Amino acid sequence: MKNNSNTVFIVDDDIHLRSALTRALKKEGYIVKEAGSLEDCKNLLAKATPDLILLDVVLPDGNGIDFATDMMSNPVYAPIGVVLMSGMNLSNDDILAGERAGAIDFIKKPINIPELLFRLRMIWKVR
Repeated sequence: MKNNSNTVFIVDDDIHLRSALTRALKKEGYIVKEAGSLEDCKNLLAKATPDLILLDVVLPDGNGIDFATDMMSNPVYAPIGVVLMSGMNLSNDDILAGERAGAIDFIKKPINIPELLFRLRMIWKVR
């Protein structure tokens, strides 16, 4: 089923991953914007509000969990869904910190794109 209205920001410093995710999401009908850093994401947020942000935990200019926490404390951005991504072996404490930050899911890298698309479909069903 195609989704023609949901906007997703992909925030990751790996340009190859961003490109692969962008291609896959656009093929499914998502509107996609890319950011390689938290600063780039802030610039995108100043122009548009996405429905969902795929947010890397480790970025060159900061921590995605801290960024999500700050975002969720702002009523303008609180309705945005955040899915955290990480290639690091994270502890349960890290995952709980992501949950406390307001993340609705946590995806481990390397990302299995069919699994990601499935999880996004499930997220849209419950939102």
